[in-house]
Amino acid sequence: MAKKEVKFQPGKKESFTSIITKSLDKHGRIKGKNKKETKKLKDECFHHIKSKKHKIKPDIQNDGQGTCTCYACNHKFRTHTYSKDDMRDLCDNFMEVVDQAKYITVAANLGRNAEEYLVHLTGAVRTFPKFYTKAVKVVSKEESTKKRKKRKNSNDWRSTDSYQYGSWR
Repeated sequence: MAKKEVKFQPGKKESFTSIITKSLDKHGRIKGKNKKETKKLKDECFHHIKSKKHKIKPDIQNDGQGTCTCYACNHKFRTHTYSKDDMRDLCDNFMEVVDQAKYITVAANLGRNAEEYLVHLTGAVRTFPKFYTKAVKVVSKEESTKKRKKRKNSNDWRSTDSYQYGSWR
């Protein structure tokens, strides 16, 4: 049976998670119609899939050593978030590489497309630390809210069986 072709349409309002879920083979790995499409799908993986009930769930395995591996794309990443300073240092180091690439692009006369790509990349790298810290803040706030609700519900006297038993009187 031929593999169904995955279409990338920018105007379509389908999430990347949905596209990745549709492109999984029977073993849960990303599989495109050719190597180029498979590589593109793996690069676009957000390490989550949609369940049969259309709920988004993580598709990772934590090895207990501080890294996770995505089942679908087989990429590894660390479980602990980076601090603000670490993120800024990483982006500054990468900006050195981008600046060198900008210099080489003009020196080798690689053209307008290469220059535009590097301009967009520069903007993305410069704004990434701020985006990352906001995302980490949102996640940590959600985790603390879940813990607080769990703690509140466990101490609530109405959550016991005796209260539920006596409520029908």
